[in-house]
Amino acid sequence: MVKFYKSFLALMLSVVAIAANAVNITINVDDPERVKVSVAYEEKSVVAGANTFSVDEYTQVAIEAKAGAMIQSVTRTSDGGTEYVSNMNNCSLYVSSYNEGETWTVVSGLEADIRTGVCRVTVDDASKVRMQRSGTYSEVTLSDGLNEVRYIPGTETQLMIASAIYGTPLYKVTHNGTEKESQYGTWYIDLTGEDEIEIQANYPDVDFPVHFTYADEESKGFITGVTVDAAQVDNYNDADFSVKAGSAITISGNTADYALDELTVNGTPVTYFYGSHTFTVTEETTVSVKAHKYGTISATLNIDDPTNVKVYRGNSYDGQLIEGLVSGANTIEVSETNTAISIAAESGCFITSVTDGDGQSYYADYSGYYNVTLKDGMTVDIVSGRIARDSKAIVYVDDRAAAATYFSFTRNDRSEVALETGYNTVDFYSGDNPMGLSWYGAPCANVYLNGETVAPMYENSTSYQVSFNDGDVLKIYLASNPKTCGVTFTVGSDVTPAGISVKRDIIVGVEDWTNGFSALQGTQVDITAEDISVTVNGTAVTPVDGTFTFTVSDDTEVSIAKPTAISDIRAGETTAARNVYNMQGVKVADNADNAAISNLPAGIYIIDGKKIVIRK
Repeated sequence: MVKFYKSFLALMLSVVAIAANAVNITINVDDPERVKVSVAYEEKSVVAGANTFSVDEYTQVAIEAKAGAMIQSVTRTSDGGTEYVSNMNNCSLYVSSYNEGETWTVVSGLEADIRTGVCRVTVDDASKVRMQRSGTYSEVTLSDGLNEVRYIPGTETQLMIASAIYGTPLYKVTHNGTEKESQYGTWYIDLTGEDEIEIQANYPDVDFPVHFTYADEESKGFITGVTVDAAQVDNYNDADFSVKAGSAITISGNTADYALDELTVNGTPVTYFYGSHTFTVTEETTVSVKAHKYGTISATLNIDDPTNVKVYRGNSYDGQLIEGLVSGANTIEVSETNTAISIAAESGCFITSVTDGDGQSYYADYSGYYNVTLKDGMTVDIVSGRIARDSKAIVYVDDRAAAATYFSFTRNDRSEVALETGYNTVDFYSGDNPMGLSWYGAPCANVYLNGETVAPMYENSTSYQVSFNDGDVLKIYLASNPKTCGVTFTVGSDVTPAGISVKRDIIVGVEDWTNGFSALQGTQVDITAEDISVTVNGTAVTPVDGTFTFTVSDDTEVSIAKPTAISDIRAGETTAARNVYNMQGVKVADNADNAAISNLPAGIYIIDGKKIVIRK
């Protein structure tokens, strides 16, 4: 035991040693006054030239520019490749054993030396302005008045100007004397080398008229309030209504009772209106409103049989079932706020088609609902029918409980079909296809349709689709990997095969059964005939209502013969007491001797597993 612990300790120490494998790297720094180096977030002292570090694998080495400096490049000596430098400010290296002995060379410079481009920027109120250079995304600190802004030609090729105060836009930006348009509140100025930029953050002390116009009287009721710089105003409809330049106007509207058809500000449409809209006044402004109160629209539903379908206002989950539908034309009204209806088949029914007056067809969603958006005067035709599940299929499951986590067998409309261990009879019609089968948690996955393997819908999954024809047999093996067994027949010379019916899997007739057939383990075989006896692998089979039934578990030999006929049982023959059964498998004599057997009424009996005819 002591030896074991020593060996285990040695192993653990070796694992630790591997995990902490040191890697030797070198960072060549051109000027330590411009660059700092950190290993695992700890800043290291560096000198000009080579700086060698022993670091653990997968450690981060950070190279950063100091204030007033910039990193121009970080290059690997081994292959001449360059590392990514973010915004000319920092570079991160992630060291592994592949970097053993690697050297990185850092080239840096002072901002004043690198930013050789200069533009002139005049600002009236720098506290309200934010400026950023492209390329490095570095912020520019501005002061009121004239500023000389330096940039790197070819890298920082554009200045981005925006308001520093949320919700308070800048008044105006000009570039070389030309007023520029903003893009969603940001001005993008392409630098040419000779640039004069003027930023007016403050709006001039002037008043601009603001006019509210309406398409009609009804439209006036849409606006519920107007504020100017968050202060409520009531005179916005007055002819002399005006506001200071730079004022923020917010319009609130009644979207619960009105449909907003159009809202424009100086001819520019407001695309999205979620209860309010805010804009800044920079000139004489006209606000145009077109709205109307929500009403109802009417449509016609032509239904062949209303007992086959259900129709909802809105979505089915809203629960607004439309009652009182009749065969033929039905006029329905829906609110303009939600013009959708949902159509579905009642239980035991199906929908053949849903079409509108223009011939457009609608299709069911995943839940089986047909969703239609109505328009005023629209016609919707619904053709339906009742399901007659007059076809049958057999589904065999070796062990339903083996799918311990989940099991599902559904029709095309996603209604569930319950299956149990053994044979299940499934009634269906063509509209139930394809059937869906899936499960989780079973040790095996073997599916056969009419003896042919069924592949899953996706590789290595347990999800299947099968389409049934009348008389099909589906077999599902969840707990076993079945083998194919041979079933052979020996028929007595005095037996007429034509009078014998053989079926497998309850439903499948076997035509040339005398030649034998193959069957999967678990297959039920039924033999029906009068006046025969059947043994399976040497064991007699007792019939039930004239049918001999057995299950195939391995290669199987079946013998069919005429039953032995006796008119009496003579003394001296065996006197062993035996149980006697009739052809229905019911015991008619218990521990009967020869005399008792001879006294039975004439008929066919099963004694010692053999069919015996007693004649009088």
